[in-house]
Amino acid sequence: MRLAPLILLIRRLAMTRLVTIFLIVSCFLLVPNVSCLTKFYFNGTFECFAPHFRHHITIFEDDWFFDDAISHIAAKSSHAPHFFEAYAEDTTDYSGNFELYMDIVHSCNTKGEQVLPYKKLRYYLGNFPENIKEYHRTLHINLTDAGEDTTEVIGTMKKFEENIVDASSEFN
Repeated sequence: MRLAPLILLIRRLAMTRLVTIFLIVSCFLLVPNVSCLTKFYFNGTFECFAPHFRHHITIFEDDWFFDDAISHIAAKSSHAPHFFEAYAEDTTDYSGNFELYMDIVHSCNTKGEQVLPYKKLRYYLGNFPENIKEYHRTLHINLTDAGEDTTEVIGTMKKFEENIVDASSEFN
């Protein structure tokens, strides 16, 4: 007979625990998930000694633990005057600012030819407050021999040669 009150007490504690868990989970579900999409548009020119070179761009958001790649711009052949465009977007950063940079892997060099290893230039784009929905920046970046040596690949050699032939036929 002494077990009956103990069993009732255990059941009440279990029920109280379940109700507590339910209330906590409900509170998290009721909090609205507000996230704002911010868009970044970058354009401008690359300064390069060579009339033709290849490049690709990755835009990153600098974070505490690891940096998020928020945009990948595919490999492109550039022909003087070397215009470029890059687009990225991101949602809430939790710090109030987006700290952006781009890595540009390129073949621009003073020899004016396709030479390995390629270079990777890290270019800091700046801090962007989270409360603005859209940013536009025009940049001028000197790529001639700029950056560190890298083993990253920029497309394929065949594509590079095809683009040079296409570009030279445009001017003849």
